[in-house]
Amino acid sequence: MGWFLVAVILAGLTAYFLYATMQEGKSKKAQRAVESGDLDTALSIFMDALRQDPDNIDALWHLGNINEEKGLLPEAIGYYVKLIEIGKESKLFTLFELYRRVGMLYRRLGRDNDALDYLLQAYQIIPSAKDVIREIADILFSQKAYFRALNFYEKGAAFLKDEAPFLKQYAFCLLMTDRVEQALPMLEALDKPLGRDLEFLFLLSYAYFRTAAYQRAREVMEIALNSNLSPAMSMMYFGVKLLFVCYLHAKNYDVAKQLWDQLKNMVMTYADDSGNRQRELSMALIMLRVKQGYYDNALDELRMNFQKEIAEANSDGGTTMESKQNQSYLYKLLSTLDKWKKEQEKETYMGVSMRQTLDYARLENEAKEALVKLDTVYQQWLASFLTKEELWMNFRPRVSVTFDPVPILEKYLVPKDVVRKKGETVSSRVSAKQGKYEALGVQPDNPCSALLSIDFPSFTMVARELAADMGFRILSQVVKVDANAYGEGKGFDLLCEEKTDKRSRVLFCLRRWTEPIGSIYLTNLLASAKEFGVERVVMVSTSPLSPEAIRWLETNPKIQYLPCEDVTSFLLN
Repeated sequence: MGWFLVAVILAGLTAYFLYATMQEGKSKKAQRAVESGDLDTALSIFMDALRQDPDNIDALWHLGNINEEKGLLPEAIGYYVKLIEIGKESKLFTLFELYRRVGMLYRRLGRDNDALDYLLQAYQIIPSAKDVIREIADILFSQKAYFRALNFYEKGAAFLKDEAPFLKQYAFCLLMTDRVEQALPMLEALDKPLGRDLEFLFLLSYAYFRTAAYQRAREVMEIALNSNLSPAMSMMYFGVKLLFVCYLHAKNYDVAKQLWDQLKNMVMTYADDSGNRQRELSMALIMLRVKQGYYDNALDELRMNFQKEIAEANSDGGTTMESKQNQSYLYKLLSTLDKWKKEQEKETYMGVSMRQTLDYARLENEAKEALVKLDTVYQQWLASFLTKEELWMNFRPRVSVTFDPVPILEKYLVPKDVVRKKGETVSSRVSAKQGKYEALGVQPDNPCSALLSIDFPSFTMVARELAADMGFRILSQVVKVDANAYGEGKGFDLLCEEKTDKRSRVLFCLRRWTEPIGSIYLTNLLASAKEFGVERVVMVSTSPLSPEAIRWLETNPKIQYLPCEDVTSFLLN
């Protein structure tokens, strides 16, 4: 009986050895087929192995590789996802590699929402994987989640400092968040590797323009438009507008007029939105005539194209703050200057001095005031004539799907002080993340409204967390930009530095008000910026800006206003 049992065991071992040898032989044959490029033979062998063992992880891995090589991306994803579900690693692959590959393949399919999900899981395993960081940053940027993208661009810059395309996108994201002072040196450093790249030239020229380096902006844009890179019509239109402004600042009015004529010819070719573009060019011509001192010509252009605005202002007196910033207000300023100029010409022609008369003195004072106000109108026009949104429309990444990335981010990115425990589920991490702020009274369904009622210590804690999450390193939390707001528990201020640039200091101001913010308050913020020696002010508020404050802000890039609704994702992440 004992000998029989031994014989059965030996027979079993022999059969297993023969089976294993046969399988190993098939595996080697499949490997040789892969190496020789005979993917169909390898596919057949691994499919046969999978039929015998549906959880054969080596076969699943090779089948994923082969389908990826053959360009059958959905099939490859299916095999990799099966391996993720099994949850085992081998000497051939790790879970990180599986998540990374699935994310990259979804990107190739244009399914960035799915790609972001898997790439974030890969990032959770290896936070320093540079290709994963790059793809996450680019996805967030393409979905206009600029501040979220900046966090990953900042992390990636340490590993990708030699990759020009990545740094170019990083600089683009900085421009879209009005961090021009950081973007410019980054773009200047890319001149050698990207000097003939059309997008780079436009970004660099715009950065120079935003920093009032008009001559450099003009030089770079002329290189872009005069090269053989063949920009599209919309790009050409934006570029010529920028040149028009640069020559306007250089007081080269003849060339500016030629560029305006070129813009007008371009508008004639636009099939849509030509009416708005014609009005835009009409205002540009008015500003050109103003700079030339041809107030009568500017008035003629204004009457021709903005009759409705002028008529509405004449009916109500045009004395409100609203009307002071529209074309009717401009009409009154130009009328005053035109009248004053004609009085001067009459005085010269007749040879009779009228300076001692009361009417002339009054008119002269009105004209001087009009010149100051006209300069403000000009700055407001300039901010609306060349916008970062136009830059985005021309060079934004092309996407196949549009989605909100915040819910996906919130599934995987936990606060810095929450330790991820082994075996912890996604839902528990999200609960911990939300619970952190819920404990302070900030509810996930309406965090901005909750800010109005939480106690002041909790409010200050939220401010510190928010500043850190938005990319600032806190230097001091004892500054009081607005003593009244601080005393009433309605405001909290922080002196910070950019995490990406320790030389760049920022005042971070959080306000929980209900009434609109006026332009006078923003003026006071600028004074505080000068007092504390900071480059810019970032103000987050639960209350909106007043209409005149919105227009005032367009001409003052040192202040960045963010409504609370734009940063709610940070409050819950």
